[in-house]
Amino acid sequence: MEEEIKQKDSLPGAMDVPGVISMSTGFREGLNNLLGKKSPAKGVRVKVTGRSCRIAVYVTVEYGSNIPELAMKLQKKVQLAVNEMTEYNAEFVDVHIEGVKRREKSALELSFSNPEEEKSGSIF
Repeated sequence: MEEEIKQKDSLPGAMDVPGVISMSTGFREGLNNLLGKKSPAKGVRVKVTGRSCRIAVYVTVEYGSNIPELAMKLQKKVQLAVNEMTEYNAEFVDVHIEGVKRREKSALELSFSNPEEEKSGSIF
């Protein structure tokens, strides 16, 4: 039952929330990866009781994000997706912030900070 929820494309939608950089592996999942056991749903834990479930999502967020707002959006998105795509009721969605990172600079941002281009006078 738990695998059905993890394997439905309900939880990868978490990456669509602005400010979420990646799904994180907790200590236990990291240890399992070292031992060669791959997790089918990185950064997600599900506990099923009857027709309801409790989901824990582990994420790394972008530096400067409003974490309480991001967590609420993530909770709503995951809960709605699980309720719509499975026969289970997601009663709780717990969001665990495993880390904060700066996002990678885009090619445009890098072009503005490239010292060689500053010498030539071109901005493109």
